[in-house]
Amino acid sequence: MLTVVTGLAAIAIGYLLGSIPGAYIMSRLCRNIDIRDVDTGNVGTASTLRAIGIWQGIIVLFIDVGKGALSVLIAQWLGVSLPWIAATGFAAFMGHNFPVYIGFRGGQGVATLIGIFLVLTFWATGFSLVIIGIILLISWRKILYRIFFAILIGGSLLPIFICVVYSCLKVPVRHDWVGLAIFALVCVVFLIARNWNGVKEPLQATIKRARARFYR
Repeated sequence: MLTVVTGLAAIAIGYLLGSIPGAYIMSRLCRNIDIRDVDTGNVGTASTLRAIGIWQGIIVLFIDVGKGALSVLIAQWLGVSLPWIAATGFAAFMGHNFPVYIGFRGGQGVATLIGIFLVLTFWATGFSLVIIGIILLISWRKILYRIFFAILIGGSLLPIFICVVYSCLKVPVRHDWVGLAIFALVCVVFLIARNWNGVKEPLQATIKRARARFYR
């Protein structure tokens, strides 16, 4: 019974932490605007970078990554098992997507997921971030408008990297790596479903360019 209470408390803390709208707060403080009324309406780092400024966007990035990491660290400190820790991280992710403080209209939660998995599986997340960085480097001229697509590709590889790092490379891991891979897959699937309209357009454009090159 105590474990259940502790786990539920961790989930509640994770959701409340995840709900902290860094981009919304920054837009109000710096421009006295609602970040949801400008750019793409997303309460996150990319919109802050485009609509508010680079340094403000960097600060928001650290806030969003930090709240994901902190939620998992708190769950681990409470001593709950991996399913509860994963649920706490997912609650933080959901908090960013549906923040209670600003009417449940939030962002995509990518940075929050990065914070969650940096704590849970540092090396696998590091490999995903390298892939993201390479994609952004290749497409640097439109970097602000391809951030999510790059993150989507790198994030989709995270479950594979988890398997490679902990199964093939035998890197020591605190938790069950199979459970971590499943959790990563669930988060990626939810991320794609939640932002399907933002995924569909660049995906169709990529397929169209590939076909044009193939039949040329």
